[in-house]
Amino acid sequence: MDYARNAKYFQPTPSPKTIIIFAVIGAILLALMPPLGLLAIIIAIVVGIIKYGGRPSDSEIDNQRDSFMNSLKEQAIKKLGIDEEEANIAPPLFLRGYSFGRSVLGDKANMKLCDKLGKDKRWRSPECVLSAFFFTENEIHYYRKTISLVSDSYKDYTEEFFYTDIVSIKTDELERPWIDPKTGEESKTLKSRTVGFMLRNTGGETTECECSSTEEADNAVNAMRSLVRQKKNA
Repeated sequence: MDYARNAKYFQPTPSPKTIIIFAVIGAILLALMPPLGLLAIIIAIVVGIIKYGGRPSDSEIDNQRDSFMNSLKEQAIKKLGIDEEEANIAPPLFLRGYSFGRSVLGDKANMKLCDKLGKDKRWRSPECVLSAFFFTENEIHYYRKTISLVSDSYKDYTEEFFYTDIVSIKTDELERPWIDPKTGEESKTLKSRTVGFMLRNTGGETTECECSSTEEADNAVNAMRSLVRQKKNA
């Protein structure tokens, strides 16, 4: 994975002012002093390539996030310490999304980067999130892994839920204030948004799982609601 190239995607959009200045100067000098005018135009082109060139597309960033899903099941089972044969009450659920707002990883590589609204009007961040749910006879086993797309940093987390302790399962829009990477301050108006899968227990604690689409979130909710309902009625 090319971390430096990925970082370009999440850098604030550069101002074209420098490029415009060199281009205008070049056009003027091209008529008066062709060699200097040509040099100014070349500089404008080089600066444009350095600042704007080589950025991954929206789909490339998504594909890199999704590539982590290939090893998610194996990692989750190992971290949870469960036997896959015991977790056969229902098919496991796997979700993927992005982590918005303050860095979960505290990664220095993210300090000058920001959540980015893609051309497809979907938000992405330098940190992606993978979630896995496994279902045994009495419990739901949850594994969450946050991974940086701009460094080798990651952090994982596990939790267990008894079916009887779950009181609410729903989808909702998750939003976080956009963080200005230059100042570290939260925007009062701009927010990063994504769809989420939310699970709440009897203690009032809510577990949020970022999803890649409304369809993914709805499928997860419907599958888990059905299973929890069966277990509570058994």
